[in-house]
Amino acid sequence: MDRINKSNIILIVYWFLNKVTINIIGQFILSEVFSIILFPFYSVKRLFQEFIGIKGIVLGFCALLFFQIVSDFINQTAFADFSRGWAAIIFSCLSFLTLSRFISLDNDGILVSLLSLFILNILFGRGTMDASLIAEDSNYFKVRYTPFLNPLFLMISYFIYKYRNYISTVIWFILIGFFYFYMDARSNGLFYFFTGIILFFRQLKVDFNLRLLLFLVLIFGVGLLYVLYVYSVLNLGFGGKNAFNQLSNSPNPFNPVWLLVYGRTEVIVLLSTIYDNPIFGSGSWAKDHSGLYANFASDFTGLKLQTDTNVINPHSIFFGYWAFAGIGGFISILFIYLRLSKMYFKIYKSELQILYFPILTYFFCEITWMFLFSPIGEMRVSFPFIAALILIAFNYIYNFRNLNE
Repeated sequence: MDRINKSNIILIVYWFLNKVTINIIGQFILSEVFSIILFPFYSVKRLFQEFIGIKGIVLGFCALLFFQIVSDFINQTAFADFSRGWAAIIFSCLSFLTLSRFISLDNDGILVSLLSLFILNILFGRGTMDASLIAEDSNYFKVRYTPFLNPLFLMISYFIYKYRNYISTVIWFILIGFFYFYMDARSNGLFYFFTGIILFFRQLKVDFNLRLLLFLVLIFGVGLLYVLYVYSVLNLGFGGKNAFNQLSNSPNPFNPVWLLVYGRTEVIVLLSTIYDNPIFGSGSWAKDHSGLYANFASDFTGLKLQTDTNVINPHSIFFGYWAFAGIGGFISILFIYLRLSKMYFKIYKSELQILYFPILTYFFCEITWMFLFSPIGEMRVSFPFIAALILIAFNYIYNFRNLNE
């Protein structure tokens, strides 16, 4: 069995184990245990030599862990909480290194990963496959169907981009974006919609003035589409119940900021926590014992913040780590994001065409949203894969350029 086949088998095993969790103090994903087992069998030193930029990301993880430890000692965080907080950072870094090591051996590793995710999420997704439930609860579609539809749509985009043409790929992403908006999976719709826009602008061969004009027209068009979306949800039954409830409760539904406020109320709680402890943070899985922060968010939005525990919900990676690990944690996680962003834009500006560029662009849009509005648990689930893909593509561009100089 050759080296490439071994790497693909390891990836398949990794993704299968990614669907299995065990409870020891906190919840552990078996793929993380697999990463620990694999760690002694590959050279981290060699990874640092092979991949430009990987040291910076690992350094960001080390700094994040340091500031989290300092915050937990200052706040005297309980063992059950700080062990979960530290483990999340360590496992995220280990999973990132593992995926960088084995996807990098074979270009098909990306497709193998997407195909594995597609099959596993069909077979072992949350809940049963019952389309009739979608009409009753639009969140059911996001929880049960989106996890396997996303890798399927991305694999299709790869083959459209490879065998047809650039414009067909742009149209594909725009159409999928509208489909997700109709199904009330707005964030997924935004990822596809903005991926289509980014692909379109990358292909434009026009001067700066015309590009700027088109960009201004695009902003106006997006604003108009948002107005039409709100009108359709409130008056024509477009989208789902969740979208209707949020927009109908908003004091100004045509202001997208209010939609974010109602959709991501937990971020307001995090900002309140940061205001009280901006330097050292409140420690891993900080508590809102008195309900002060939840009450503040409820007063601010006029909505009851639904929570079944007194744990502050870190529904933003940026602000979550600021709340939990202080300003140092925020700077560390921002550093990681900026390093990956720099890599992505190097890929974007490169004249070398990468067949996976549409997929990379989708994941860059997702990771940007993730850092702003997703729970810090995504650092263990989605982040390692996305970060590894961006790192690998960046180094492919870097090595190709050096070989041709």
